[in-house]
Amino acid sequence: MIPAQSAPGSEDAPGSRRSPGDASRTANAFSWRFVTPLYTGSAINAINSSLIATALVPIAAAVHVSVGRTEVLVSMLYLASAIAQPVGGKPHQR
Repeated sequence: MIPAQSAPGSEDAPGSRRSPGDASRTANAFSWRFVTPLYTGSAINAINSSLIATALVPIAAAVHVSVGRTEVLVSMLYLASAIAQPVGGKPHQR
């Protein structure tokens, strides 16, 4: 039987620079300051989707277009958001 090799940077690797306190930092890698906006954004997006779906007919009536055309516009909004959010977030991280 061949012994398993450890990955580079793991605790068993020769010359690793990990200290005993690294295990607790790894366990808490994502603090509440990182996770809370993710959960909040996911919840708000679901609420936003349900509000737009509910208001689709009144939106179409207000702008004097068919519901089908309004649905295409809303789909384009979601597509643009799906593209723009990651692209816009990258420069913000710098």
